Amino acid sequence: MRILQVANGYPHRAYGGVELHTHRLARSLALRGHEISVFTRHSDVAVADGTVIDKANEVVLTRWQNKVYAFGLACPHQNTALRWSDKEHQFECPKHHSRFEPDGVYIKDSGRATRAMDRLPIHRDGNNVVVTLDKLYQEDEDEAAWKAAVVNLSA
Repeated sequence: MRILQVANGYPHRAYGGVELHTHRLARSLALRGHEISVFTRHSDVAVADGTVIDKANEVVLTRWQNKVYAFGLACPHQNTALRWSDKEHQFECPKHHSRFEPDGVYIKDSGRATRAMDRLPIHRDGNNVVVTLDKLYQEDEDEAAWKAAVVNLSA
């Protein structure tokens, strides 16, 4: 079954309301095998470069150089939750210190990871950005899909 949800504030920035309910429902349905896509307005994606981490749904939404990426929250090495450094403009794994560029590319010889962050399918639908929560693309297993999992906001 394919399910689409529309949410003004996705990912949520508060711990309540319809946005949080949308997150929980989407995650629950995805875990049950349903294909889930969540629509959001471009205005809900940060206006400036930066990252929003949704720990509850294990999703990272990043805007960088007029592109938007959706990542799985886990480090590809041992599934530790990644952190974003505003100062360094990169992701870091607190366990073994692997680092990743804002587009998810692994920074060579940093920590123990051996590949880029996993990307979620994402595309533009009019003024919306659509993230599909039930698939993850690994750069080393499906490089073409991994590279395509980006929304160019200037196009």
